[in-house]
Amino acid sequence: MAERESISAVGRLTVDGAWVGLRHSAGGWDLVFGAPDGTVSSVTPAEPLDRPALVAAAIAYFSEALADPPAAYEATQADLAALIAWLAETEPDAQAAARLRDALEAVDDGLPGDAVASRLAAVNTNEQVDPIDLLIQVHQARMARQ
Repeated sequence: MAERESISAVGRLTVDGAWVGLRHSAGGWDLVFGAPDGTVSSVTPAEPLDRPALVAAAIAYFSEALADPPAAYEATQADLAALIAWLAETEPDAQAAARLRDALEAVDDGLPGDAVASRLAAVNTNEQVDPIDLLIQVHQARMARQ
């Protein structure tokens, strides 16, 4: 089980429901899902398709689109800045990396969350996929595999 200190919860997928968060690990960042009671239910190493979901989690955090996460795991802007920095450093597409660096600069400059979220949304080349819907889909897929 992941150490509590390494988990940063972004928010609940539904009010009083499962929550989504992040875990910093040696290999980068992983998605974490938790049960409604606040406990961690799924921590799995990031998969290639998780990069869009990691960006979606950051968008959800900065747009405040999710219900409040469990207080014991609540993410900070510093947590999300570290995630965005890692995403930018490891992004193979130059244009997407530049957009991630722009979003990181917005965080560092203290711009409002919606300004950061809009910069992060520009990273996603598939604009038809809603970030929250993507997080729910990834959560459902993970729970189906358990």
